[in-house]
Amino acid sequence: MTWCLATNVSGKQVDVSLDIMFVSMLHLCNPQFLNRKSANELRKYDIVQVRNAKIKVLSSLSLETKEELEDWERLADSLKVNYPNYLQLMVEILNKMYGSQGIGEAKFSVAKVIKAADNVIRLVDTGDLARYFSMKNESEDANAAKVRKEMEKKRDSLADALYKKRSCFDSAGRGSNNPTGMFI
Repeated sequence: MTWCLATNVSGKQVDVSLDIMFVSMLHLCNPQFLNRKSANELRKYDIVQVRNAKIKVLSSLSLETKEELEDWERLADSLKVNYPNYLQLMVEILNKMYGSQGIGEAKFSVAKVIKAADNVIRLVDTGDLARYFSMKNESEDANAAKVRKEMEKKRDSLADALYKKRSCFDSAGRGSNNPTGMFI
């Protein structure tokens, strides 16, 4: 996470996360926040923006060395504790783990990638997907388009997780002379 020195309201200098500063600046620059009547809505929006900023930071971190890998895993674990049912987080973790196979010193074990894929698979309600895609949905209203986009995103995440999990099993099966279970 990127930190900087900032001055708070009382004039004291404090360390502030840049993603939190970004969310705060949105409130000053966006007139829709000035017209909001509910502080609860604003609080929910803040929580979502901070969560999304943390996920963006997680996906942008480098995994070149073992130290960077350990830092990344600690951040990923803390986010999984805070947001255990957020599909996009689990997808980002899986993509980073799977995409980092064999980069520099940092490597993820096959078991960890399979567990990340299982987390994505667990969060996708296959019954809902089956019901949605088995019916003819040709409605053109905005809500129907939003639902269709969300269902397609879930379907694609599920297919990708299943593919990556199968790929790991294939990699582990071929690598019988690879006792560490690491991607080669």
